[in-house]
Amino acid sequence: MNTPTFTPVSSRPAPLFSIAMALVVILLLLAAAGLFAGAIWLLVMEEDEPMLLRLFLPVIAAVIFVCFYLLFLKGARYTDLIIDAQGLHYYNRFSKKIIKELPWKQFAANPVAGVSRYELVYDIGKRTTSGIVNGARISADLVVWWEKGVKKAHTSNFRGTHVAAIFYANRGELIAAFLQGIRSYRPDLRIDPQLFTTFFINAASYQYERKKELQVEIFVWILLALIAGGIYLYVSSRH
Repeated sequence: MNTPTFTPVSSRPAPLFSIAMALVVILLLLAAAGLFAGAIWLLVMEEDEPMLLRLFLPVIAAVIFVCFYLLFLKGARYTDLIIDAQGLHYYNRFSKKIIKELPWKQFAANPVAGVSRYELVYDIGKRTTSGIVNGARISADLVVWWEKGVKKAHTSNFRGTHVAAIFYANRGELIAAFLQGIRSYRPDLRIDPQLFTTFFINAASYQYERKKELQVEIFVWILLALIAGGIYLYVSSRH
């Protein structure tokens, strides 16, 4: 099967999500500043307050600041991702600096394929991470690859790492361009077929099928609504 002509793709910001994330960060910083101010007030003006309370507020504020630093400030952060004939380019539009460039020739074969049944068997694979949030299990699918000279596998969600540009409006197109770039410039590497179905990418045309993803999302929401309605009716009928 002939691979379609490769077309470079640049990330496009998602303004609403970016603004929402910026507001969340601002609120967290204001909350931390308020806790510090409250702690200073208790230390200076409220001598009768328990020492544990006076120490608790600055500790919580410090935890918020540390989390903010680790999540949004530590290390080089990129706002834009460009995928072209040379490879992947991570760029920060605010500092106008290229954070990292990853040429296609830098990608490597999976060094642990076949070593264990628990390891990925493809060179470009899929990894699903999950966790518990508010009692509900959530999961995220990541793209995995290896780079020459690096022992540890790299995982990517194809999102920005800067607080002002975490979400991309064309994330699906970026993943499609990445897979097409691997097929075009590194045909020796094996791509996990699940990547195409997981991210709604046509395996023949390497086009992101947004309409199909939207249909699945609508179906899931309708199914959840029906399940919730059925549970409500069942519980109501028992009383």
